[in-house]
Amino acid sequence: MHPVHEARYHELEENHCWFKARRAIVVDLLKQWGRGPDSSILEIGCSAGPLLKRLAADGYRDLTGVDISRRAIRLCRENGIPHAYEMDGANPAFDDARFDVVIASDVLEHLADDNRAVANWQRLLKPGGIAIVFVPAYNWLWSLHDVVNQHYRRYTRRSLAEVLRNNGLQPVRLGYWNFTLLAPVVVARCVNPLPPRRAKPAGEGDLHALARPINIAVHRLLQMENWLLKTGFNFPCGISTFAVARNVSSSAAAVANPSGVLRACT
Repeated sequence: MHPVHEARYHELEENHCWFKARRAIVVDLLKQWGRGPDSSILEIGCSAGPLLKRLAADGYRDLTGVDISRRAIRLCRENGIPHAYEMDGANPAFDDARFDVVIASDVLEHLADDNRAVANWQRLLKPGGIAIVFVPAYNWLWSLHDVVNQHYRRYTRRSLAEVLRNNGLQPVRLGYWNFTLLAPVVVARCVNPLPPRRAKPAGEGDLHALARPINIAVHRLLQMENWLLKTGFNFPCGISTFAVARNVSSSAAAVANPSGVLRACT
């Protein structure tokens, strides 16, 4: 991620409606699938740690975050998250079968080899553990936002399910998220289309601060969407697609070093 965009990301991720609503649905999915405070949880691409802070406030105790950005890990530490480490999200350096849950929100699209990454995430899960994965939807929505964020691809529900199944994770819930904003985003893409490889000035993108009334209004719409998803309703489309997938491996790897950390950023 370009440094200008990363700085804006950290400024907005705590209170921007999109980030707040996505954190909420991740927590909802976590609890729906029976993962309580005793679960060991790894967040890949934890950024400055707002999701881990939310989980800690909800009583979760065994929380670990990794991010490729040294700045993000420093912010995690400043935000009171002790177990945050600078690591490659495609191959986090922990022992096999270390975690009950792996969470990756908008990470997989940044990784050149998504199959290798998912295989490594599966390795970190205990048998029966779950992965919660969010990714941007639809290659036809490709825009400057994807260029600035250094994405390799966007996904459909089917293509996300395929990469998970190919690497030992069986989807138990698939869906689209952010149906609320899909129509305006499509209009924006049509007005300002971008060929996939067209160069643009670094630091531009879709991530902007919203006026407080707009931020509140959109957040309420996304809260309603989250509530519908909690009831089991599936939207036919959305800006993001997500999956909850179970590790179907029946062999538990020995865990010789529960911390499992090979490199930490201090």
